[in-house]
Parts: sequence; C-alpha cells; structure tokens
Amino acid sequence: MYLILCVPVPVLSWAAVVIVEFSLRGSARRIGGPAEANSRHALNWLLTWGLICVVTIALHFGLLFALTGDGGVIRAEDPLVWVPITSGILLGVGVIGGGITTLVFMILGAVRAASGRVFHPRIAIPFL
Repeated sequence: MYLILCVPVPVLSWAAVVIVEFSLRGSARRIGGPAEANSRHALNWLLTWGLICVVTIALHFGLLFALTGDGGVIRAEDPLVWVPITSGILLGVGVIGGGITTLVFMILGAVRAASGRVFHPRIAIPFL
C-alpha cells in the first residue's frame, strides 16, 4: 500500500528534468553550434531513458502477471516469490543501470562540451 505512494517521486523528478531541458533547449538553439547539438542529444537520452523505464516497469508487471496469474507457472498461494526476482532484474537494469549510464554520459558530455565538441550518446533514440 505505502509503496504506491513512492511511485510519483522518480516520475516527477524525471519529468522536472525533461521540462528544464526543454526550457534550456530554446537558449541553446539561439546560441547554436555545439550547444544546440549537445542540448538535443541530452534531451534524446532523457527521453530514451524514460522509455526504457516505462518498458521495464511494464515488463515487470506483465511478467508478474504471467507467472502468478491463473494458468501461470507458479501457484496463486505464493506469488511473492517472483517479486524480488523480476524487480531485481528488470527494474534494476532499467532504472539503476539507466541512472548510472546517465551519470557517465553527463561527465563525458561536460568534458566534451568544455572543449567545444559535441557528445553524441550512441544508444540514445533520436527523437528530436
């Protein structure tokens, strides 16, 4: 019950970062050059990470339903066995792995931007 109350915290913080990045994108567009490109790539990575989180959370609940629902692999009396397994694997990879990757991309992007070069994360989906 109380776990549901914690769900908006990462969602709201991610949404706040995306809103701030969209607002900074306007000034980066006016400056042009590497600032505009770095802003676009950063926003693409944020949107990619958000999509990865949504997909892994959906897979988590879908897998729990498939494993514990009627006709599932496990009996309905003990469905909580799969919660740590699916949350540890799927949510750990999607959310925590994405957070670590974001920190690495922030450091690499700052180093390249300081020298006037563009950092392009290769695994980001080009939304913009």
